[in-house]
Parts: sequence; C-alpha cells; structure tokens
Amino acid sequence: MKHLAILASAYVAFVLQSSVANQMAIRGYSPEFVWLALVGIVLYVNGWTGVAWAGFVGFVFDCISPDRLGINLIWASLVALALQLILKNHNRRSLFQTIAFVFPAVLLLSIGSTSLRLVVSAGNMPTATVMTQAAGNSLYSTILALFLLVNLKTALLWIGYLFPITFRRFLNHAGTMS
Repeated sequence: MKHLAILASAYVAFVLQSSVANQMAIRGYSPEFVWLALVGIVLYVNGWTGVAWAGFVGFVFDCISPDRLGINLIWASLVALALQLILKNHNRRSLFQTIAFVFPAVLLLSIGSTSLRLVVSAGNMPTATVMTQAAGNSLYSTILALFLLVNLKTALLWIGYLFPITFRRFLNHAGTMS
C-alpha cells in the first residue's frame, strides 16, 4: 500500500509539473512539483527503497524533459542517498523540522539538475541568473509545501471532527495496511 501511495504521489507531481506549473508562475518563479514529491518520498521511505524510488522519479522526469536521458536519474539518486544518510537520526514527526529540511533539499535538487543539464547539453557553466531562478523556484515550492501540509492537517482534523467513528476506522484500517 505504501508503494501505491508513492506511485500515486509521483504521478500527481508529474501531471502538475507538466500541466499547471507554468500557469502558477509568480514573477517567473514556478513550483518544482517533481522535486517536492521526491523529497516527500525520501522523508516517507527509509533506506535503499527511498533511493530506488528517487531514481525512478528522476528517470520519469528525464523522460518528460527535453534534455538528455539519465541526468535527473543519477542526480536524484545521489541526492536521495545523501538525504537518507542525513535523515538517519531526524525526527520526521516535527512539522517545523520537516519544512526546514524541504527548502535546502529542493534547492539542492533544482540547482544540481539545472547545472548538470547545462553542462551536459550545452557545455555551459551555470550563471548567477540560473542559480537565482532555481533558488526562487525552491522557495516557492517550500512555501507551497508548507501551505499544503498545514491545510491537509486542518482538513484531516475537520474530517475527524465531523465523522469521528468512520474516520477512526479508516485510520485504523490504513494503519494495518502498511
């Protein structure tokens, strides 16, 4: 069940990235849905399974991007491995620590992916403008993730308040499925 949820979140991230990310742009900065999903997967899954899922997400992102195949696959796998090593002793239940972790992770993914694509495809080194764009996209993504997390938590609390018995059964059943 956990892997189905990961696959669904990756699918939604790719659909959002390819369809509405450009329409959500504010002053040229757009959210990085794929990198947000990848960080979420790394936070959700421990060990080599998280690294494998990150590689899968990177590969599919390579497939929808116009650049060479394999750049995002390798970068996503390496960053996921580094994040798994960092997260070994991380308290994953704290919302503040999670959000504080999301920005640097998305920034690292965005800057690294953009830089590697520029170097491999065109042979150019990334400029300050490219780095500023990646930092702006990462900040936008982090703010969006914070907004979604807080609203999701509030929505789940309201559902639990309105339908307490049904919601409790759902949570108990979902807990036994994983």
